Amino acid sequence: MSTAWRLTLERSPVIRLGDAELAEALYAQSALRVFFPFPSHDEFSLLSSTANPFHEEVPRVRPAGDKSGDVVTPWSRQAQSCVLGTRLSAREAAALVAANVPVGSGPAIEGGWPTDPSTA
Repeated sequence: MSTAWRLTLERSPVIRLGDAELAEALYAQSALRVFFPFPSHDEFSLLSSTANPFHEEVPRVRPAGDKSGDVVTPWSRQAQSCVLGTRLSAREAAALVAANVPVGSGPAIEGGWPTDPSTA
């Protein structure tokens, strides 16, 4: 994960970048550094796997306008997303994400998330 975070924070043109201020705020939360940073479609996710199939357990940050963001829980087959906080600064959003990391989550695994044979 350190390479992905390094490239994100260095603003490398070889990866998806996302919002720089938000990336720095997320990285500043030590509990979040173990996840794979994945900015996409203006949202910033922290994933539990580094390749497809991706696995998202941690709340994500989506843009809310005026450099603010909303923190939402991941969508799943069992439950729709839930908004945890709205119109937050990057630092506030990162703190809220860190406070809502599910127990037992992380660190991200290299490669795709193992599929559960009972759901295939």
